[in-house]
Amino acid sequence: MTARLPSIARNGPCTPRRDAMISNAFECFRPKRLNDALSTGRCFIPSGGLRAIEHARRRRIRRQVFTPLVTFLFLLSGAASAWSQVACKPLLSMKSIQEVRAAAMSSTLWTWNATINADARHCATRAGNFEIDFIRTKENSPDLQFTEKFRWQQDQFAVSMELNSDESILEFRIGFIAPCVCRPIDQLASGPRHER
Repeated sequence: MTARLPSIARNGPCTPRRDAMISNAFECFRPKRLNDALSTGRCFIPSGGLRAIEHARRRRIRRQVFTPLVTFLFLLSGAASAWSQVACKPLLSMKSIQEVRAAAMSSTLWTWNATINADARHCATRAGNFEIDFIRTKENSPDLQFTEKFRWQQDQFAVSMELNSDESILEFRIGFIAPCVCRPIDQLASGPRHER
C-alpha cells in the first residue's frame, strides 16, 4: 500500500480492516499525536505514508496561516482605499413650506415653495445637487411618488415647483444629497467661511 491516504479513502472496497487502517492513519494527521502514535505502535502508516502525512500536515499549516493572512491584507487594502475617499455632505433642513395658489380658480397651475437651510461648513464648494422625494395626490388618480432634482447653495435658499390645480403634495422629504469636496481639516477649526 503505497497510496496516499485520500486515495485509500476514495478507492478500494469498504471493509472493516480497511476502515480501521484509514481511521488509524487519520489519527496520525494530528500533529500532537504523531510522535506518540509512532512510538507506541498504535498508528498504522502505509509504506510511504509518513511522507504523505507530513505533506498533508504542512499543507494544513500553510492553509491555516496563509488564508487569514490573505484575508487580513485584502481587508486592510479595502479600508485604506475607503479612508482616502472620505465624502462630505452638507446638512440640509426644511425651514418653511408655502403653497401659492392664485385667487381666481381659473388658473391651472399653483406653486409649491420651500425655504431650505444648508449647513455646508464641511464642504469646500458653495453649491451642489440634491433631490426631494414627493408623494403627489391627484383627483381621480392614484398617489404618485416622484423625485425632483434641485441645486443647494450655502446658507439659506429657496426651491419651487409648479403643479396642476387638481394636484397636491401629500408628503415630501429631502432624499439624495450629492457629496461635495471636503474642506481641509485645518480650515474646519477656523470657523465658518466668509465671502471675500
